[in-house]
Amino acid sequence: MMRRILKTIALAFAAGLFCACNDDVARIKSGDYHIPKEIVEDFKSRNPAAFINDQYGYDDDNFVCIKFTEKNSKECASVYSNHKWAATQKKYALKDAMDIMPRAVKEQILKIADMRNWESNDYVMIISRNGIENKLYEAYITLPDDDNSKSLYSFAFCEDGTRLDNCSWCTSIQSENHPRFCQILEWVAEKYPNASILGITYSFRNCIYIRDNGILKMIHTKMVSNNDEFKWDETTYPLDINEPLPPSVIAYVEAYNKEYPDRPLTELYMSEKESGLYYKMIFQMTEKTWTTEYSAVTPN
Repeated sequence: MMRRILKTIALAFAAGLFCACNDDVARIKSGDYHIPKEIVEDFKSRNPAAFINDQYGYDDDNFVCIKFTEKNSKECASVYSNHKWAATQKKYALKDAMDIMPRAVKEQILKIADMRNWESNDYVMIISRNGIENKLYEAYITLPDDDNSKSLYSFAFCEDGTRLDNCSWCTSIQSENHPRFCQILEWVAEKYPNASILGITYSFRNCIYIRDNGILKMIHTKMVSNNDEFKWDETTYPLDINEPLPPSVIAYVEAYNKEYPDRPLTELYMSEKESGLYYKMIFQMTEKTWTTEYSAVTPN
C-alpha cells in the first residue's frame, strides 16, 4: 500500500490555519498533502475547541487523521475516509472522565475500583463512530493481581452501562483499516434489522456488539484478502445455564462431567456460523477456564 505520511505541523501554524477567515481555512497543508476544505469545516464543527497537534493522510481511501487536544483531555484523534467523518476518540484521565461520562457508566466503573485506589495513569477512551449512535467508553484501571502486584486492566461499556467485554490494547481508530467496517455495518443492518449497535472493540478478531430483540450479541469478524475487507466469522450470545438443551448436548455435558467432576459447566453460549449453530460451553476448575465447543447441533 502506497502511503504518504506527512511531517508534523507546528502547533501555532495549525492553530492559526483553523482560526483564519481567508482562503487558508480551505486547506491545512503538511508536506505535499492537503486536507480538503470540507474535512476542515466538518472537523471544526465537531470540535470547536480543538487545539491541533498533528495531521497526516494516506493515499488509499483518502484516509485522513487529525490529532488534537481539548480542555482536560490527553490525546484525541479524528479520522476521515473518502472525505467523510469516520470516527473520533478522546482520551481523559479517569478522574476527569467521571465529569463527562453517563451516570450508568460511572456507576459500573465505581463497582470495579474505589476512587481512593485509582492510579495517576488510569484513563478512559471515549469513542464515537459514524454509523453507530452509541458512544463507547473504554476504561483502563489499575487493579491488584493475585501475587500482590498491580496491572492495568481494560473494560468496555456502552452508554447505558452495559459491559460489553474486556477491550484490547489496540483500540486506536488511527488505522487505515477502519473504513472497511462500513461493509460490516451494512451487513449487520441487513442480517439484524431490529438490532441497535452498541460498540466495537478490537482483539484477535474485531467484535461488534449489538442488542438484538433484547439479547446482547457479539459479532466477530476476520480480515481477508490481504486486509482489504472484513468478513463475518460468527455471532455469539449467552444462554441461560439452565436452558433446556438438545439430548445430544446433554449427553456431551454428562460425559464431560463424569470424566472431569471438578470442572462444572459455568457458562453457555450459542454460536451462529455459516456452517450452522453451535453450543459453546465453558467448564471451570479452580482459577483456570477451559472452553469446549460442541459440534453443530440441531435440536431433534
